[in-house]
Amino acid sequence: MGFKIQPSPRVIVEGVTDHTELTNIGTNTHAEIDTHIESDGTDHTFIDQSVKSDASPTFEGVEFTPITAPAHSEGVLFYDQDESVLSYHTDVSGTTIQIGQESVVKATNNTGSQLDNGTPIYINGASLNYPTIAKASASNISGLQTIGIVTHDIANGAMGYATTRGLVRGLDTSSWAVGTPLFVDTTAGTLTGLPAPIAPAFLCFVGIVMSQHVTLGTIYVDIRCIPNLGTANDVAITSPLDGQVLRYETSSSTWKNASAAWIENVVEDTTPQLGGDLDPNGNNIVAASPDDLQVDCGTEKTIELVQTVWDDLRIVPGAFSFSGISDPVLIDWQPGGSGATLKVYAFKKNDQVFASCQMPHTYKEGTDLEFHIHWTPHARGNEEASTLVGWKIDYTAANVNGTFGATTTLDLSATTTGTDDKHEIIGAASVDGTGLKVSHMIMVRIYREDTGADDTWSGTTNAQSPVLLEMDIHHEVDTMGSRQEYIK
Repeated sequence: MGFKIQPSPRVIVEGVTDHTELTNIGTNTHAEIDTHIESDGTDHTFIDQSVKSDASPTFEGVEFTPITAPAHSEGVLFYDQDESVLSYHTDVSGTTIQIGQESVVKATNNTGSQLDNGTPIYINGASLNYPTIAKASASNISGLQTIGIVTHDIANGAMGYATTRGLVRGLDTSSWAVGTPLFVDTTAGTLTGLPAPIAPAFLCFVGIVMSQHVTLGTIYVDIRCIPNLGTANDVAITSPLDGQVLRYETSSSTWKNASAAWIENVVEDTTPQLGGDLDPNGNNIVAASPDDLQVDCGTEKTIELVQTVWDDLRIVPGAFSFSGISDPVLIDWQPGGSGATLKVYAFKKNDQVFASCQMPHTYKEGTDLEFHIHWTPHARGNEEASTLVGWKIDYTAANVNGTFGATTTLDLSATTTGTDDKHEIIGAASVDGTGLKVSHMIMVRIYREDTGADDTWSGTTNAQSPVLLEMDIHHEVDTMGSRQEYIK
């Protein structure tokens, strides 16, 4: 170990009058030492100031020679070249304090057993002007009173050190990866990683894992205990009961636990009633009367669904247009063979109808459309079991001010299930909705056609032909309407 003294700031050396009061002077002779003591400093080679007992030499600093930590000796001060820090040895063998990089507390272990290196502790008393310490636990208030981590084994009844900030070494950190946050555990004197203890446990963060090893692990200690609600300085909870709430008391400037019965317009086990306006983010839901609910979304605002729902855009037979060529005809249909006789459109092969529809303003723009056909074999279900009906749809669509393109054909050929008067549904034929807006128009031609093997229905007369009940388009809905007349 070595250091040198440089002039200024001031250090006063008093009481030295003779070489017999000096030791470890090196190669200087006694006479030289005496001369140096009495000199005014002009004959010194090591210092240019007087060191007489009545002199006051000044120094500008002490420069330590960086060295590897020496063998432990209480009171030794040195610059640790491995840790790049000024350090000193304490009265506990093997315990070194790194000045400026860690803070410690000296305390007595009065727990009745040894406190091991790495144990989280709290102050539980005092002895001979020093605190006494015990194991902290997240299961009681001691977890919130954690002050540090024991930095070496402390025998029962002995004094030792706990680190309140800085590195603690020589630990078993094999269970935790580097960077893992550590907390006081519910088992007294132990640490845990994530997940951290949850209520009703007391949460106290103690540090971060710096290195992972079964015996040489290191953690950086930085105690941060997080108060729970009951320990906040403006909360006074006494004899808490299930269902109670916190209520502010202005006279004491304190939050106190109280029965929830004072909350107006809320009846247990029934639908809560609004006592006034509910104003989420500047919009209003107003209870206008006991029977009505008004929703004020604001100008050009609306209720928007996060998860969309589905609706039908329907084209019923009453909306069909006929070309005069290959028109389907109305036939009699008596479902179940009794009761009223209904009129429905039967489609022979190559029969066709035409229709148009406009997409409503509830449509979620840009989403796909699903075309369906609802039909029935009426009284021919048993005779036509497993035959195919070649339903087809030609369609084209255009937005407002858009241009209609060439039609696209959807094949909705269906297999007859073999049951008379059954409501059959075919679909869905999906249509890409990219670019489609509200109010777009869809033009359709609905017809029955055999393209080779997709219509094997055997009946040929009107009375023997399948019946079209309705054509519809399933579409996604995300609002009650559009924000503007023509703009979603």
